[in-house]
Amino acid sequence: MRKGERKAKKKKRLLKLPVKTIRRQGKYWSTVYSFLFRGVGEMKHGDYMIHVFIEKAKEIQVPENSTVDPIVFVESMGLKTFSSAKDDIGGLAEISWNEHLFIEPRGVDKKDAEKGKILIRLMDKGIFKDAMIGQFEFDLSFIYFMKDHTLLHKWLALSNPNSENFSEISAYLKVSISVAASGDEQI
Repeated sequence: MRKGERKAKKKKRLLKLPVKTIRRQGKYWSTVYSFLFRGVGEMKHGDYMIHVFIEKAKEIQVPENSTVDPIVFVESMGLKTFSSAKDDIGGLAEISWNEHLFIEPRGVDKKDAEKGKILIRLMDKGIFKDAMIGQFEFDLSFIYFMKDHTLLHKWLALSNPNSENFSEISAYLKVSISVAASGDEQI
């Protein structure tokens, strides 16, 4: 019997043992663990679809007696998209967008997918330049390895990294995000 065949036979034998027995045999546990979970935690090479559903925003920090024209920008894998802008919104208002934004990177390398980020920015739309209200960043893999590759109906606490007190929450944004590679089941 060759060495490879002995290892395969040992793994099969260990898989038949109850979990307590496997844990007691500590020297084999790491072998069984790596055998059972091989391939878990790896992004795929290929095409991706990043779907961001912008639901609503609330408690936007605005200067006193002023309004903002909020717009949501989403960036990932070098691609950008944005929502429609809302006009003259006060700080206490709750704004509903209910917009679907899609980013479709093509031919993404596995390592690039593992390092990928999703950046969501809430901006105050201006005539010449947009002003940052707040932002939130996700790892692409964080969403991809969630159940059904989806984060559903979550409020994000946005902060402005350019402000004097960057730890202060500048707005809340409710989103749903889905990250799927080619061949994955979509919900």
